[in-house]
Amino acid sequence: MPKRALITGVFGQDGSYLCELLSGFGYSVAGVVRKKLSDNSRRIRQYLMTKGIEPSAHETDLSDYAAVAKLLDALRPDELYHMAAMHVSSQGSEDELFEKSAFESNLAATLNILAACRKASPATRVVLAGSCLIYDDSDTLTQDENTPPRSNSLYGIAKIAEMSLARHYRSAGLHASTAILYNHESSRRPDGFVTRKIAANMVALKKGRIAGFTLGSLDAEKDWGYAGDYAMGMYLMAQQPEGGEFVLSSGTTRTIRDFLAICAEELALRGWEDRVRIDATLINRRIAGRLRGNPGKASAVLGWKPFLSFEDLARLMVVNELKGELR
Repeated sequence: MPKRALITGVFGQDGSYLCELLSGFGYSVAGVVRKKLSDNSRRIRQYLMTKGIEPSAHETDLSDYAAVAKLLDALRPDELYHMAAMHVSSQGSEDELFEKSAFESNLAATLNILAACRKASPATRVVLAGSCLIYDDSDTLTQDENTPPRSNSLYGIAKIAEMSLARHYRSAGLHASTAILYNHESSRRPDGFVTRKIAANMVALKKGRIAGFTLGSLDAEKDWGYAGDYAMGMYLMAQQPEGGEFVLSSGTTRTIRDFLAICAEELALRGWEDRVRIDATLINRRIAGRLRGNPGKASAVLGWKPFLSFEDLARLMVVNELKGELR
C-alpha cells in the first residue's frame, strides 16, 4: 500500500510543492481545501492537473475540531503537512481586524489538528509550517533553533504559540515537527508578495504594458530561498525518528534591489531604476534586527540544503512570468 499524506492548503504555494513531491514518491495524497478557491489556488490546481496530479480534495473547516477529527479518523494519514494559514504580506495594507482574525484562525487550526491527531490518528507524523517572524522583534543578526523567539506581530506571536503546541503534543507522544521557514518564494505566490510583484511588473515593463510600478523599499534584506527546496526539507522532517524544530533558510541575505537587478538582467531591461517608485507607507512590517537563518541543524540532521540559488530563483520566476508557467 502506498503511504498516505494529508496536506492542508494543498493548492497554496507550499502545499502544492509538497503535493507534487509526494505524488512523485508514490504517495496517495489528500488535501484540505476551502469551499471557494482563490484565483491563485485555482491556477495552481489547474497546473497540477496538467501534470496528472489530482489530490483528493476535502472541504473541511479547520476551526471545527469535530470536523478535523472526523477527517483524520477516516483517512489515518501516515503524514500530515499543515500548510494552510492566513498570511499578512510585508508590503501592502492590512488592518488590525484582519491580523486579529488571522491570529485566531491560524492558532485554532493548529490546535485542532494536533489534538485531533493525538485522539483519532496518533501514528500520524505532523509537520507544521512555522515562520521566521517568530524572531521579528529579536535583535540578533542570525537565528537558529536555540534563539529565543520574540515577536511584535500577531502573526509571529501565533507562530510562537503554534510551535509551543507542537512541543506540548510531542511530549505527549505525537511525532510533531515545526519548520521555521524563512522567505521562500516561487511563481506560485499570490501577486501581493513582493517577489511575484517584481517578476510580473518587470515583465510588464519589458513588454511596454506599464510605465512603472511602486515598491515599499529597495534596500530591505531578506533570507530568500526556493519554495520547492523547502518542501523537500519538510518532507525530510517527517522521515526522522523523532519530531523537532528545524530552521529552513539559505543562511544569507540579499536586497530587493538585488532581486530587481537579476530580473532586469534576465530580461535585458535597461533603465529600470528610474521606473520603480518608492512608497515607504506600503511597508507594514518592521523588523528589529535582521532575519537571517542558520540552517546548520537541517543540514546535519536532515541532510538538507537549498538547491536553487538566489540568482537562479529570480531568473526562474521572471522566466515563468514570461511563459505563464508555475515551475
